[in-house]
Amino acid sequence: MPDVVKEVQVASCLTERIDVVDRLEGVAYELKVSGKNPHHEFYRDVFKVVAYNELGGGNIQLFVFLTEASAAKRLSAGLAAFVTSCGNRLGFEVSVVGL
Repeated sequence: MPDVVKEVQVASCLTERIDVVDRLEGVAYELKVSGKNPHHEFYRDVFKVVAYNELGGGNIQLFVFLTEASAAKRLSAGLAAFVTSCGNRLGFEVSVVGL
């Protein structure tokens, strides 16, 4: 199986998928191209990584959420900033990157 895989199923009991997983480096990537409601997608994607690690046998150490620069700026405040800052309690680092 390749080290970098796209559309990785979170767990056999779930239908959700993670956009890209680098299994060798332990990095999950999600891309949100629309600036509409990025926070909804962000939280959902964080939980997909939690489920992947807990139910799917994964070992993600870093979750990278890629989105428009304006959306990344909005996610740098409030609850999303808190989630990013306490990612280690979730078992992995969380990073929001503006494109």
